[in-house]
Amino acid sequence: MTESALSLPSSRPASEPRSAWGTLFRALFRASASLELAVVLIAVYMAVLIWATMVMSRWYADSELKFGIYLSPWFLALNALLAINVLNAALIRWPWSRRQRPFVIIHAGIIVLLIGSWVSYRFGIDGTLSAFEGTAERRLFTGEHYFLLRVAPADGSEAGSAARSSTGGSAVAEITVPFRSGPFNWQDYGKEHSRFPWSLSPRDRGLLFDRDGIRLEVLDYYHDSRRLPIPRLVLSVAEDPAIRVGALGRQSEQASLEISPAPRGHGTNRPFGMGSRAELANGTRLLFWMTGDGDETAAFLASAPEGPLGPQGQLVLYHDGRTYRFRCDELLGGRKAPLGESGLEIELVGLNPQVMGFAVPAAQLMIHRGDDSSERMLLYAALPHWNHHARKHRVFGSYWLGAAADDGNGDQRAAQVRRDTESPRVDILQGHDGQLYYRSWRLPDECRIGRWPAAEGADSLLGAELAVFGESPSAMRLRVEEYIASPQPDWKITPLPYRRKPEQMRQPRALVRLTVDGKKEEFWLAGPAGESGDDQRRTVVGQQRRVSVGQRPTVVGQRRRVSISMPQEAVALGFEVFLHRFIQKLDPGQRRPSYYASVVDFRLPAEDGEAKPLKEQVLIELNRPIDFVDPSTGRSYRLFQASFEPPRRPGDPLFEQLVRPDEPRGKLNRSIFSVSYDPGRTWKYCGSLLIVGGIIWLYYGRRPPRRRGVEEEA
Repeated sequence: MTESALSLPSSRPASEPRSAWGTLFRALFRASASLELAVVLIAVYMAVLIWATMVMSRWYADSELKFGIYLSPWFLALNALLAINVLNAALIRWPWSRRQRPFVIIHAGIIVLLIGSWVSYRFGIDGTLSAFEGTAERRLFTGEHYFLLRVAPADGSEAGSAARSSTGGSAVAEITVPFRSGPFNWQDYGKEHSRFPWSLSPRDRGLLFDRDGIRLEVLDYYHDSRRLPIPRLVLSVAEDPAIRVGALGRQSEQASLEISPAPRGHGTNRPFGMGSRAELANGTRLLFWMTGDGDETAAFLASAPEGPLGPQGQLVLYHDGRTYRFRCDELLGGRKAPLGESGLEIELVGLNPQVMGFAVPAAQLMIHRGDDSSERMLLYAALPHWNHHARKHRVFGSYWLGAAADDGNGDQRAAQVRRDTESPRVDILQGHDGQLYYRSWRLPDECRIGRWPAAEGADSLLGAELAVFGESPSAMRLRVEEYIASPQPDWKITPLPYRRKPEQMRQPRALVRLTVDGKKEEFWLAGPAGESGDDQRRTVVGQQRRVSVGQRPTVVGQRRRVSISMPQEAVALGFEVFLHRFIQKLDPGQRRPSYYASVVDFRLPAEDGEAKPLKEQVLIELNRPIDFVDPSTGRSYRLFQASFEPPRRPGDPLFEQLVRPDEPRGKLNRSIFSVSYDPGRTWKYCGSLLIVGGIIWLYYGRRPPRRRGVEEEA
């Protein structure tokens, strides 16, 4: 070569001074093409890949690594800088000698490989597709979410607005707002996941949309969460009352009790939600419910029976600060009894009403005030959290029943009712003041009522222990492990810790603030936790898919109403996958699967009529993917057998929805496929071939030095 390899051609005379910009450009060009920069970039590149592959992959799944490393802006910038270094290192040596051509080919292969990676990142598709046996699916879910705003006139429903739009009236407008949430709970960044600076990757936080009086803000996000009914009470149990429950640690038995909001249509009978119950290993029943009524709390504290219960049990009623007790056998025959001097009368209408086909120990009462005002009252002996009190007349009560006689018919449900009645029981009430009150009951007549004591040396109930049933065989201690009080039944959204392989589908939720015409509302918005059975059924029959869990939250402004949902991004394929059957084999002597595969058909969907088969009886096995070309777009998709769900069996609501009554099927499997479309695959293959070809030329395309020297001497 006649010029230095690092010199740049110039048409400017040597005597003419160079401009500062030209000098700066040449300096940057030489620096970007230098070997020192290449060594630093390759060293950083290798360190990142080793850390991600050998260390981070032990704790995090591929989606998390893509978010934090492979698809992060800093890693993309590292790739771009490496491409610039490789390109300039080749350009700065122009014109290339014969000895440099293999290096140029290798550099070109690296550039083509990086271009292919960028094409895959920019235009590639990765997602999951799942189908039940006997059903078809064509939607590919990418795992990303977005917000969907539906704007309709404030004076009508969305359905009515949609109907008017078809006749030229007001239409429902849909607004799509992108949302990059990230793969972790936002509160965990910098805390739980401190092994890597995940916060360097962008997330969409704060204000996402602000236009025409509609404003959407994201305040918090849980990548996985659960919705707990509150109030909530978790107890640990020690059967030996002499042992502190806290000393047993994890060896103690635990019971979780919750109060959920009443279903629609039951708010009148259940103004304070639906209580719950649990049965301990020793047969003791725990019941938990709440009240916001001070008189009901007082009635609970004054509800202990007195004297013999009688063969039909005893009623304890409370009204206006006074307690009244009646034996049921004395009220039989339709006789009305006065409730002291209150002006009220009680009438025992019946005992043991039929519920679900068998008798339940309960007392039906009517509370009368004169001849023009009556109110029904229903008191359960073994299920007091189901009691219907006479709230209009301010009468609250309890029903106490002794040992129930065996009717001799051998009915299992009746036997269970007797066991519930005769077993020791601890009733727990969250009173109107948010405190816990208890009532322990054991036949024949042991009843103890009081306020749950606070923990030693503390004002809270956390860690508070209570001994019940004295020195009897049923004696035990109860310890409060968790207590979440609430003035009314509600739902509490709690985040779940990150798991690389969760036991079930994750449930993402976002805390959003939606403002419409100056009116603001905040609420937790749930995204679809995968696809529910109703979604799958609607897919089969061709109806529109549900895009949110439950009803869409709606904010009504001055002239319009805006509803919001957080659906999952989906790609509609030009073909559908019909699952014939799912095959699974287990390891001998174990329940762990050693092999699983799916037999599918690829079909062309048809809006009217049957789908047209494109490829039938295709076996997709674990680690043996199948390639299939979309007939509508020409894209080549690769399908992997990814995982599966436990089978559904008869009695499961999803099984009953998807399996026809005349279909001989004992279980219903669901197979999950990982589907990818990689448009940069050809680029990456070509780049790899160029690199290999350049290396082969470098090592085998030259003449051996000794032989070349001998030829020169000759």
